[in-house]
Amino acid sequence: MIAPRRVLARAGRRPLAAWPAGAIVALALLGPAGVRAAGPDAPTVTAWDRYVARVEARLAAAAVPAAPFLLLDLQGAESRLRDLRALIAGAVLVARAGLPAGVEDGERVPGGLVHHWRGAMLVRGMALEDAARELQDPPGGRHQQVDVLDSRVLRREGDATRVYLKLVRRELVTVYYATEHEVRSHRLGPDRALIRSVATRIAELEHVGTPRERERPPARDRGFLWRLNAYWRLQAVPSGVVVELESVSLSRDVPAFVAPLADPLVDRIARESIVRTLEATRARLAAPRPILSPGGPP
Repeated sequence: MIAPRRVLARAGRRPLAAWPAGAIVALALLGPAGVRAAGPDAPTVTAWDRYVARVEARLAAAAVPAAPFLLLDLQGAESRLRDLRALIAGAVLVARAGLPAGVEDGERVPGGLVHHWRGAMLVRGMALEDAARELQDPPGGRHQQVDVLDSRVLRREGDATRVYLKLVRRELVTVYYATEHEVRSHRLGPDRALIRSVATRIAELEHVGTPRERERPPARDRGFLWRLNAYWRLQAVPSGVVVELESVSLSRDVPAFVAPLADPLVDRIARESIVRTLEATRARLAAPRPILSPGGPP
């Protein structure tokens, strides 16, 4: 990663208008305002908690057997049919998620940005039980996602699992994190399951890959990722399992002068991240599983 001072020095040798949009946004994020970001303040956390509570209220309502479960089912009939046909054809569908009930259009989280996206895919020939079991554990081996550098189970208690993930984000700037997540599986009926993953700890790392690798002190956190929740909906269908991912995350706000450039870049990055996650998950779920003999592993 280029140090902020060096970026500022280079900026002085080239007219700002000639810079690519991504470079301008990265310059703003790495500048002194980013260094002073630290953690979210109380109003930011309160607004985030309120937003997440409304997302989870919708999840609770969908747990009723007769209620629509998939976000796909909340669309109009024509849109739903179009998306179903795309899923059957093998497409990965990604879109910005609609605002949860009670959140007004344009409502802000002061000092922060909420990134709320959803995606869906069909995994053919998959059993619901197998999909739910796989998604409760972190990906590993050849099915580990490109942005997951390390993963392991820290604790397992019934339907709850605590996992560790070492993450990297390589978009506008490269940032590394040590994270812990509480993952809980809920079976909602014979054909439905919900997996809720909430990051309980997010620590930005520095000097990664060197003997000096360590967590940044909280006061020097740059605010690229403050919160991260993921909700996986699994619906059994005759051909397999429809898997929906709803991702809700929180980062610090971007400086106002780069917002017009940052917004489309952030949207593109979020969309590509959801696509990568779903494609890696489909490859993982569709992979052949070892057949265990009655006596145990061969």
